[in-house]
Amino acid sequence: MSDDSSESSGEIMAPHLEDVLEGLDLRLPRKPNANPEQSVGTLCQVKTLYEGRKKCGCCINWVEQYPEDTKDPAEETSAVKRYAILTRMQKAHGKVSGSLELHSIAIQSPLLKSVLKNVFAGYPGITTTLSKVEFQAPFWEFFYRWQDLEDAQNTNESEVLDQVHLLLTELTHQLGNVHRIAKDLVQNNVMAHAFLWTLFPPGALAYYRLDDQDYLLQVEKTEYYRDKNYKLQCRYIEWNGDKFGWRQKHISIPPFSGTRPIQDLEAYPITYHKASRDIQAQLAESGQKFVSLRPWQHKAYRGIMRVSGQHFCSSYNLDVDERIIVDAKAFFQHTSSSMYLVGLDEQEIGSQPSGELPDRLLMLCSPEVKAYALKSKCWGVVYPNGISDIKWSENAFEKLVLERETKRLIESFVSAQIRQNDSPSFDDIIEGKGQGMILLLTGEPGIGKTLTAETSTGCRNFYPIIVKELLLIWATPVAEKAHRPLYMLSAGELGTASEKVEEGLTKILALAYRWRAILLLDESDVFLEQRTSDNLKRNQLVSIFLRMLEYYRGILFLTTNRVSAFDTAFQSRIHLTLQYPPLDQVSRRQVWQLLLELAHASSGISEEHLDALAKHPLNGRQIKNAVKSAKLLAMADDVALGVEHINIVLRVMFRSQSSGASSSYQTRTCSVQ
Repeated sequence: MSDDSSESSGEIMAPHLEDVLEGLDLRLPRKPNANPEQSVGTLCQVKTLYEGRKKCGCCINWVEQYPEDTKDPAEETSAVKRYAILTRMQKAHGKVSGSLELHSIAIQSPLLKSVLKNVFAGYPGITTTLSKVEFQAPFWEFFYRWQDLEDAQNTNESEVLDQVHLLLTELTHQLGNVHRIAKDLVQNNVMAHAFLWTLFPPGALAYYRLDDQDYLLQVEKTEYYRDKNYKLQCRYIEWNGDKFGWRQKHISIPPFSGTRPIQDLEAYPITYHKASRDIQAQLAESGQKFVSLRPWQHKAYRGIMRVSGQHFCSSYNLDVDERIIVDAKAFFQHTSSSMYLVGLDEQEIGSQPSGELPDRLLMLCSPEVKAYALKSKCWGVVYPNGISDIKWSENAFEKLVLERETKRLIESFVSAQIRQNDSPSFDDIIEGKGQGMILLLTGEPGIGKTLTAETSTGCRNFYPIIVKELLLIWATPVAEKAHRPLYMLSAGELGTASEKVEEGLTKILALAYRWRAILLLDESDVFLEQRTSDNLKRNQLVSIFLRMLEYYRGILFLTTNRVSAFDTAFQSRIHLTLQYPPLDQVSRRQVWQLLLELAHASSGISEEHLDALAKHPLNGRQIKNAVKSAKLLAMADDVALGVEHINIVLRVMFRSQSSGASSSYQTRTCSVQ
């Protein structure tokens, strides 16, 4: 039977089993996820947690339930905003359970904020125009300006008076005992560590002493650290070679029990110094000198120099009595020292010209200046009180034992070099070459080559050493007549490594140019010797030195005892060679006379004595050593230098010679009586 016939007959046929199974969802239930971490973070929603009841003292207990006691901040309600002053109390942690202490005060009253604007005028960190002015306990600010706050009660406005009185009453609960204790301590000229803060309001002038030098510092802020040290952050005025600025100074006062005299503290307000006015006057005078020394200057110094340590070494003190170059800019360029300055604002400087300071800031200037010691050849810090103008030896060149024509020639060459600097001259076709003046002084030891360089230039406008490629190491004696520094450099100081030699010479000449100095290279044989095929290292040194001379634009003195060994390439680069002959008898007599005058010899040394001394075949250095030794012998006898002291020294000097020469010399000395 067909389907159609069945349907038409009204019979209902059962569905096939396959159709029933296909319509059923017979999927097996999923097994639980064996790894819950695979579902972490897969829900794309935000879940908020809330701080719940603490379970321990270190962690926050986050819970899902919204806190039932949560309310809007009390200070934001209209009812609380009506109050002129808010006091915030907090649990006194670490104290009696349940006790409270004042955390802070908030000033909301416009009238009171207007009063506080005047009370805290100039006080750092307080802005009274904010909608709410907050002060944290223990309210040091109000202690420092207490008198100003009390004076604010002198008003005819009753509402203002009421609010000021209200604030004073509240603060008295907090500061009343502090005022009483601090006053008692000060009246007894002592201070307890817990009350040190009462001495140092911001802007106070603190007296501090370091390395026997007085400092006056302006207090910026103070605080007690966890190690219980009381630390002051102060500032003073420094010069970095380009500008004046504030430099920070931190002073720590360690904890102490009981009390200490205020003057025994590491730092204390200058008003408590027994000679406060004198100290401030002295520091103002020192500050004026500090300001006057800001450009580099050539000066004399006698005192302690704190030598800067190199390569992270500690500094040390050196007692010096010599000439120095004061130069802060070069100091920071050529030492490991550094300095950060905060610039002075217009309000602090006022209408002062650029590079000057108002009188009120002079006492806050640093009591130290940066300098280079020419003789000791070191950088360091010196103190203005020990700095003075140089007393030049104006007649040093005239006293030099040389023929008149020779001295005149040296002076003429130097003067000509000065004039040629500002006018067209015969220079090398290559720009910058051949513009210097090189003088070679040659002869046997002890005839005055070095002294010639030290005293030769007879012009106050002496042309400075200028070389394009130079930088570091400096000057020592002075070209007296030129009133210029003289750097006396020996070849041994430069070493023999070509890289070091080139670097050293480059630095030396750059600084010589900056300081308008004159350079003397003593015993320069190693740089000038003839080059050979079997000594490449020395050849390299000679080539370096030769190249530097090509571009040398200043005056350079070279001294040597072996001119015959010079490389031929140097001959065309030396403008004047002075051959010093051995001292003759007349010259030796002049040397003896000059050195004995300088040694303040007794009047008992006659012309006959000088004639006899001049007969001995000594060079200038030997004569100088003899006079120096005789002077020491006379000082030991506590008498003036006499001929008998010279005779003793001369006999000892010649005992190392052969017995015949010694006997001959002894006969001569015995004739000088």
